[in-house]
Amino acid sequence: MKNIRWLVILLALVLVSGCATPKFDKYASQPSEMIGFGVDQSWMYVDADKFGDAMVKAKVNTTSIGLFSCNKDKTPTQTLPWGYYMDYFEDLKPTLTKFLDSMKKRRITVYVTLVGWNQQNGNLDPKTGKGATIGCDRYNAAWFNAIVDYFVARGTDGLVICTAGEPVPNYGPGGAYMGKFNEFTGILNSKWAGAKGWNYNVRPTTAPAGYWIETHPQKSTEKFPANSIILTDGPAASEFGNVDPVTRFIVNGPGLQAWIQRIHAEGKGFIWWGMTFDGNSVDYNGIKTIGGAVQ
Repeated sequence: MKNIRWLVILLALVLVSGCATPKFDKYASQPSEMIGFGVDQSWMYVDADKFGDAMVKAKVNTTSIGLFSCNKDKTPTQTLPWGYYMDYFEDLKPTLTKFLDSMKKRRITVYVTLVGWNQQNGNLDPKTGKGATIGCDRYNAAWFNAIVDYFVARGTDGLVICTAGEPVPNYGPGGAYMGKFNEFTGILNSKWAGAKGWNYNVRPTTAPAGYWIETHPQKSTEKFPANSIILTDGPAASEFGNVDPVTRFIVNGPGLQAWIQRIHAEGKGFIWWGMTFDGNSVDYNGIKTIGGAVQ
C-alpha cells in the first residue's frame, strides 16, 4: 500500500510539472541579452499564452508592443483604428493587463512604445474636424501621467518604456509638437525607475543618461551605436521578409539569422517588428527562426 501511495504522489508531481507554464530563468536586462519578436500593431488581438509559450520554446526572450500606434487606418481583421484607445485607455487596461501578465508569467521582457508620434488616429480633433494627432489638446500631461502611473503600479520588472516612436522635429503630424514630447519625457523620467528606450529622430546615435538607444534600420549593413536595440520597423525588414505590410513573414531565415548573430556579437539587442495585425497571422515559424540564431 505504501508503494502505491508513493506511486500516486510521483504521478501527481509529473502531471503538475507537465502542466507548468514554461518560463525563462530571468528577464533580459540589457540590450545585449535581447532576442525579440514584436507584435507592435497586433498585441491586443494575440492569444498571449500561445504566443508566450512559443517564445519561450524558441528561446526568444523579448517582445515589443505599441500601446497607441496612433494611425487612422483599419484592416479587415481590426474592429477599431489603431489609435482609438488613446481616448479610452481605461477600456484598454483589461486587455493590456492580461497580455502583460502572460508575458510576466514567462519572464518575457516587453518593450513598450507608448505613442506613435507622427501619425493620426480615428478619433476626431474638435479643432480640426480631422483625425486627432498627438498635438490634440486632450493628449496632455494629465493624460500621459495616467498612462505612466499604470506602468509604475505594475513595477519595473521585465518592462522597457519608450515615450514615443519616431518623434522627429518638423516631420509628419507630430513634428510640430516636440515641446510636448519633451514634457512627456520629463514625466517618464520623474516617475519611471525602470529601463527606458530612446527613439528620437528614428535612428539616434546617442541617448540621455538612463536610456537605451532604439534604432530603426534602413539597411542591414548599417552600423549601430553601442548598447542599442535594433528594432526592424523599417526597410531593412524587407531584406528578410515579404513586403506585405499586413502579414510580413520571414522568408530569408538564414540571412536574418546571420544578421542577428552579427548584432549580438557586437553586444546589441534585436527585435523583429512582427508587423502583424491579426492574432492568427503571428509568424510562429519566424519566432523559431529568430530563436535559432542564438542557440
